[in-house]
Amino acid sequence: MARQSKEARSSTGDRENREFAGPILLSRAAAFACMGLLLSAHLTCLEKGFVAMAWSKPLPVSQGEKSAADDQVDWSVFLPEGEGRTEVTVSCAGCHDLRQVITQKKSKVAWRTSLQKMVSEYKAPVDKQDFPVLIAYLSANFGDKNPITQLPMNINTSPAESLARLPGIGADAAGAIVESRNSAGAFASVDDLLRVKGIDVAVFDKIKKYLTTKD
Repeated sequence: MARQSKEARSSTGDRENREFAGPILLSRAAAFACMGLLLSAHLTCLEKGFVAMAWSKPLPVSQGEKSAADDQVDWSVFLPEGEGRTEVTVSCAGCHDLRQVITQKKSKVAWRTSLQKMVSEYKAPVDKQDFPVLIAYLSANFGDKNPITQLPMNINTSPAESLARLPGIGADAAGAIVESRNSAGAFASVDDLLRVKGIDVAVFDKIKKYLTTKD
């Protein structure tokens, strides 16, 4: 009897373990499925040549290719606040470096064409319902008057209007940077920016990853 009771308990325990494991296995399967969908969307952009072909203005290798260091840089700081910012971040960053957006100078018509091409030819995961807000935001901030033409930003050649877009840098500090390079000469390294009045260590640490001294 004791032996049968032990076997019964063992059988019951095995059944409970299987029942308990079932939801875990299903949860893991669901998680892997979601990961697969996200990876598939990203690979679709790459396979269709979206990163290299979707933009009429080709970027230098330093801006078009991503490295491990780039993954640590949040380029979204150059996306001005306003309606459409979130949609641009979500829709565009999934397929390519945000610098491919931030350094553009396009009209409303050109941005519409780019978005249509992204979806129709390169199968980018962009919701067409977001087109109006995306086009309005992109054309307003990255049109003909967009001062940013290069990222990382060259502190020896960038105009004050571009430098003022750096996080924590306003018009006064940007003007001081331009004045310093005009009076004291070009910056030999990004660290030399600390010689500029108004640029302390705290501010410098925020912006140094967005800067360079060469084109």
